[in-house]
Amino acid sequence: MLRNFQEVIDKAQQLPLTKVVIAPAAAKEATSGGAIEANGLARVILVGEKPVGEVSHHCQWIRADDPIAAVEKGASLLASGAAEIIVKGQINTSDFMRVLLRKEYRLRQGKLISHVAVVEMPQLKRLIIVTDGGMVIEPDEKQLVQIVLNALPVAEALGMANPRIALLSANEKVNENFPSTVRAARVVASLQRQINGHISGPLSLDLALSKEAAAIKGIQDPVAGSADILVVPNIEVGNTLVKSLVYFAGASMAGILVGAARTIIVTSRAASEETKLYSVALARLVNTTLVDKKINSLSFTG
Repeated sequence: MLRNFQEVIDKAQQLPLTKVVIAPAAAKEATSGGAIEANGLARVILVGEKPVGEVSHHCQWIRADDPIAAVEKGASLLASGAAEIIVKGQINTSDFMRVLLRKEYRLRQGKLISHVAVVEMPQLKRLIIVTDGGMVIEPDEKQLVQIVLNALPVAEALGMANPRIALLSANEKVNENFPSTVRAARVVASLQRQINGHISGPLSLDLALSKEAAAIKGIQDPVAGSADILVVPNIEVGNTLVKSLVYFAGASMAGILVGAARTIIVTSRAASEETKLYSVALARLVNTTLVDKKINSLSFTG
């Protein structure tokens, strides 16, 4: 099992080079592209108004007159197979996704697209997955099921053969006054016989990650204290959780969108260069897993 982002990068560097497109590209994206190429993760195509920065000459450049046109050209590269991954540049996420999901680019596969974050925490000395803090605002039961399924190829790419999955809520007891606890229990019932690994919920965050907390509360559960995947009840919880880990606990992160025909990287415009680098490395590993294991066809039918 991969335990940190350096191991993720090391493994991704062993893969045959592919192409990554960044759109729309400006000075910051040119720097990111240079770092991606320098680390041997991919060949980079920058799409934007004009070449910028000292490192842009290391990357292929395609001119686009405005941000929307840049994303359109990037989406065309994905649709044609000329690029494997697209990275969002200096554009609002909703505008970026609106272009990518147009019918002519054939990136929507008819199933839910969700955000999967991978977090490296010094305290845990391992990687954990958090989903969905970036795409689905208020998932219903059916969407939560697909969010879990979308996280599985990411877990496999990281070497989590039998991942432990926790459906998070504020309390581990099912309570009609806490709708997230009810949804969590139903999702667990739907999936517990259909996936490799263990799934449990509702679980509070302390029970999911702390064996000591589980022992004190008398919780005997294979997921308690050792969760690999944290499934949050809504986007506010997921977004706040991941950013809190980064800004308050010194965590590092990567994030990708799963469920489309090609891998999409949507990081905050304020994200660090490390986050973008880790995200590309993660995307490379996940893509290989999807191709080799054909997990991309996995969907819930129960």
